[in-house]
Parts: sequence; structure tokens; C-alpha cells
Amino acid sequence: YELIMQECGHGRFQWQLFLVLGLALMSDGVEVFVVGFVLPSAETDMCVPDSSSGWLGSIVYLGMMVGAFFWGGMSDKVGRRQCLLICMSTNGFFAFLSSFVQGYGVFLLCRLFAGFGIGGAVPIVFSFFAEVLSREKRGEHLSWLCMFW
Repeated sequence: YELIMQECGHGRFQWQLFLVLGLALMSDGVEVFVVGFVLPSAETDMCVPDSSSGWLGSIVYLGMMVGAFFWGGMSDKVGRRQCLLICMSTNGFFAFLSSFVQGYGVFLLCRLFAGFGIGGAVPIVFSFFAEVLSREKRGEHLSWLCMFW
């Protein structure tokens, strides 16, 4: 496999995939960190007590942890592209839905499922891109991909 990747070289396909996967990674990064901006108004609007406000910021990470375990194994069986599309769709749907909900419990549930999608997408992005790079380009280009986060 490595010999084939070396003979194919590095061209337009790798750069296009780099940009597409970078944008996917960027959208996931925004989704993770947006809660810090939304948290003060969400606490006020939903009348969240101080004892429960920590869940608003941390529930995404719980979903990411579960999602990484689930989607990591699933992407090995089903395929990285298919799982990445499902993860991004899951994240997008529940992130969009969380912007309209009024209740604290439903908001937490939406953020949990959005995190489930993010947790699968982030590792899949890196493994998907690593599979189309030759060994000598892999480290450098995966480091560049981190800039999108």
C-alpha cells in the first residue's frame, strides 16, 4: 500500500481532500467552543441553577467520548467516508435543533447528540486523510490539518 501511495504522488486530490476535511474539522471546532459564548445567555433564558450550569459546558465532551469509541470501530467496518457523512449530519442536525429548544433537558440532550457526531468526525478526519498520504508527507500534512481546529 505504501509503495502504491508513493508512486501515485501528491496532487490535486490530496489538496482538495485537505480543504474539505479541514472545513469539516473547522465546523466541529466551532461547535465545541461555541458553548462558551452561549452559556451565559442560555443559563439566563432557561433559568438554570448554578449547580446545573456545569452540564451545559461539559455534556458535549461526554458525547464526544462516547462518539469516538462508537464511530471509530464503525468506520473500520462501514468505511470512513460514509461514517464521516453520518457524523457531520448528526452534529449539524442536533446543533441546529439545539438553537431552537427552550427547555434545559432537551438542550442538554441535543448537545449530547451533537457531541456524539463531533466525537466520531474528528478522529475519522485524521485517519481518512492519513490513508491517502504517502509516508514522507503524512506527518507534515496531518499537522497542517490541525490548523483548522
